[in-house]
Amino acid sequence: MLAFIILFLFQGTLAQIPGKQCGGVVCLDNSDVTCISGNNTCQCKDGMVGNGRFGCVDAATSCICYLYGDPYVTAFSQSVMSAPLPCHHVLTEFTTPDGIYVKITATASSRNDRPYPSFVFEDGLSFIATKGDTMARALFRRDGFWNKGLKLKLPVRSNFPDFGLYCWADPAQYWTLEIPRFGVVVRYRSADSSVTIEAPKNSQYVRNTLCGDCGDPKTTYRTMAQAAGMTLSEWSLVGTVLNLDAENDENPQCKNLDRVFKSCGDDKTAEALKFCGAPFSHNDIGECFVQAYGRGEILSMMNGCIEAFCGSGVTDSWCRKTNTAKTQCTKQADFSVILNKC
Repeated sequence: MLAFIILFLFQGTLAQIPGKQCGGVVCLDNSDVTCISGNNTCQCKDGMVGNGRFGCVDAATSCICYLYGDPYVTAFSQSVMSAPLPCHHVLTEFTTPDGIYVKITATASSRNDRPYPSFVFEDGLSFIATKGDTMARALFRRDGFWNKGLKLKLPVRSNFPDFGLYCWADPAQYWTLEIPRFGVVVRYRSADSSVTIEAPKNSQYVRNTLCGDCGDPKTTYRTMAQAAGMTLSEWSLVGTVLNLDAENDENPQCKNLDRVFKSCGDDKTAEALKFCGAPFSHNDIGECFVQAYGRGEILSMMNGCIEAFCGSGVTDSWCRKTNTAKTQCTKQADFSVILNKC
């Protein structure tokens, strides 16, 4: 009976998204996508890159970064990482070959769909693009666009926009923004919180953002994690913290995380996040912490641990809380990443 209810709810969610049913997923309904129902895959046609559930682009001219699921981010290079924090973060910064600077940030929140705290989805995006005296801005929300527009410095009669801006809702229920003729397209869908960002392939990318650099190999993020002596999930947490946009974050704990992280010595930051951030980078540990303390308390606890680790070095409180979470947990979990340093 429980299995039937779960299947019913799952199918109900899919039914909200238009497209072509493909096994247990829904593909975009266009000629660029082929359904392989045996393994629930929506495959982009030859010569294109992306994911047929969310978007496919011409691999010769464009790159695509998309966000959905767990792990969460598929970068422009098609490297995969997580973004496990319910905070405002930078997704990408790049300058197109035509000189348009683009920055896209997003606000994430935790979901109860999983028993651990690192399962997040985007609740909205912020878009800005500039070239010369032309500026485009838009906020994506679940109910549509807010404060979108194209602006010029006064006097307008002596200026002419360097680029245009289109905003609309497409047939796949994506709120879609495009800078026409310049290869920049951003899409956000309320039904599943999926995000796609298309950019010209030869753009100049800020490499260390979550969406990264289109020119990197597909294995880039895993290689960087291995070089740092971390699991991909541990490295993803570090990458997410490095891309916090605290100035535009309304969550006080995210602002506090940015503060304590930046006040930590460079030689300690990665180790501090590996030790204190384990509930966000190890799902089994995170599940036990949620059982013991509740989902909403863990970020604050992590911040306190980082401040102690980078300051006095005394982390007895964190160690006690970890032992409590381990003792009270209803499942087996490996706490060695924390307890080996206690």
